[in-house]
Amino acid sequence: MSGRKKVIVIGGGIAGLTAGIYCLDNGFDVDLYEKHVLPGGQCTGWYRNGAFIDGCLHWLIGTNPNSDLYPIWRHIDILPPGLCVYPTNELTALRVGEKTLHLYGDLDQLKEELTNAFPEDKKPIASFIRAIKAYERVRIPTKKPLDRMNLFELMRFGIPMLPMVFAYLKYSKISIEEYVERFQNKQLRDVFLRTMREDYSVHSLLYVLQALSRKDAGVPEGGSLEIARRVAAKFTSLGGRLHLKQEVRSVVYEKKMAKGIKLDDGVFKPCDDLIIACDINYAVNHLLPEKAKESFFAKRMDDVKAYPANTGFTLSFLTSKDMISFPKQYDFPCEEKELHGLVVNHIPLRNHSFDQSLMRPKGKTLLTVLLPAKDAAYEGWNALTPELYLAAKTTLTNLVAEAIRHELHLSPEELEPLDCATPCTYERYCNAYKGSYMSFIATKFNKRLMEKGTFPGIKNLALCGQWLMLPGGIPIAGFSGKNAAYRISKRENGRFWDYDESAPLKSKP
Repeated sequence: MSGRKKVIVIGGGIAGLTAGIYCLDNGFDVDLYEKHVLPGGQCTGWYRNGAFIDGCLHWLIGTNPNSDLYPIWRHIDILPPGLCVYPTNELTALRVGEKTLHLYGDLDQLKEELTNAFPEDKKPIASFIRAIKAYERVRIPTKKPLDRMNLFELMRFGIPMLPMVFAYLKYSKISIEEYVERFQNKQLRDVFLRTMREDYSVHSLLYVLQALSRKDAGVPEGGSLEIARRVAAKFTSLGGRLHLKQEVRSVVYEKKMAKGIKLDDGVFKPCDDLIIACDINYAVNHLLPEKAKESFFAKRMDDVKAYPANTGFTLSFLTSKDMISFPKQYDFPCEEKELHGLVVNHIPLRNHSFDQSLMRPKGKTLLTVLLPAKDAAYEGWNALTPELYLAAKTTLTNLVAEAIRHELHLSPEELEPLDCATPCTYERYCNAYKGSYMSFIATKFNKRLMEKGTFPGIKNLALCGQWLMLPGGIPIAGFSGKNAAYRISKRENGRFWDYDESAPLKSKP
C-alpha cells in the first residue's frame, strides 16, 4: 500500500460503496466505515419467521441496457451477467369503485385504460401522456459531474433533453394536489392522489412513469439485501477495507483540509481525501465543519413546507393465499384512521410472489405495505415512550392486517403479521433523517433539483448520496458515488479511469 493516497469513505450504503469501487479503480487505498452491522445502508432487508423482508426496493431505474445508469450497475455488480431482472409493466393496479384500474408503463395502454375509464377527461389525459413522452428524453450525468463539463459537453448532454427540460420547467412548479384539479372525474383525481402524495410536484410522477415507459425499471432477483452484498463484495475484492460497526463521530479539519476521522472509541484515522456518503442530517451535525449548520442542506431541514421528509412505515405479512396471478402492486382504499400523526386512508400492497428466490416458508407469499408518512408522523412516533411505541406498532399492524383480510377475503389464519418498521427504525439503524427512505420530497417550492458534491472551503472533501438530488434513491446514490470518486481522482491524479462496461477499454494505471 506504500505510496498510494488514502481515501476514507464514511457511510457503507450504495453511494459509499460505489465511490469506494471507483476510487479503487483509480489506484487509491480505500477504507470505508459503516455504523451498521451490514453494508448497504437503506438498500437492505431482514428476516422474520423464515421469510426475507425487502426493506427497500420496489424497482431499480437503470435496468435497460440503453440506460445511462446501466453501465454503472454492471460495473459495481448490481446487475452482474446472468442475473434475472423482473420487468415492471405497471406502476400499480388500483381498486376504483368495483373495478381495478391499471397504470401501465406502456403509454398506449395507459392512455386507453384511463380514457375508457374516464372518457370525460379525454383531453387532460392526452396532455398527461404527452408530458410523460417528453420526460422520456431525460438524461443522467453518469460520466462526470455537470459542473465539470465544458460548454461543448454540456451542449451534447443537454440539447437532446430540451423537450424534457421545457416540461420540467412547467411541471416542477405544479403540485399533484393542484394538477388533479384539471380532471373532472373525482375518482381519477383520487387515483393520482393515491399514487403520489399531494405535495409532490408533478415532475416526480412523470419521471417515474417515463422509466416504466422505457422499460427501465426492473426488479433484480434476490432483492435489496443481495444487491448490497454484491456491491460490498465487489468493493472488498478490489482491495477495499470495509469496517462495519464503526461509527464515525467527527472529522478533523486543518487549513481547509480534512485530515482524518475520529471513531466512536476516539481513535483517529488519517486520510489524504475524504468522501462523506452518509445521511446528510448526521453529516451536518457531526461531520462537516461548523458552518455547515448554515448550509443549504441545513436550511432545507428547517423548511418542512418546501422540503418535507420522505418517510414511511414498512409492514410485512405472510399469506397462504395463491398470489401468482395477483398484481405486483395493488392499492385499495380503506376507512381513514389516524395514529400519532400517521394518516391511513389507502393501502399500497406489494406482492412478492414473482421472485421465487426470496426466502419464505413453503406455501407462503410475502406481502409488504409501505405507508407514506409526513413529518408529523415521525414527530408523533418519535415522542412516544417505549411502551406506547410498541403498542402503537401493534395497533397499526392490526389495522393494516384487517384491511388486507377484508380486501382479499382472507380468514385470520390466512394472513400472518411479520413485522412493522417505523421511521424510528430506519433512524436507529441508518441515521436516516426522520427515518426517510429517500431524500426530501420534490415539491413546487424547491429552488433547484441537484446540488454539487462539494463543500466550500474544504479542498479534499467530496459528498455523495441520495441527498444531492430530489427525491433521491439508489440511482442518485450510484451516480453521485461515481462523481465523488471522479472529483477525488481528478484532484489527486489529474485524470479519472472509467471502467464501466460501455466505456472504451483502458490499461490500468
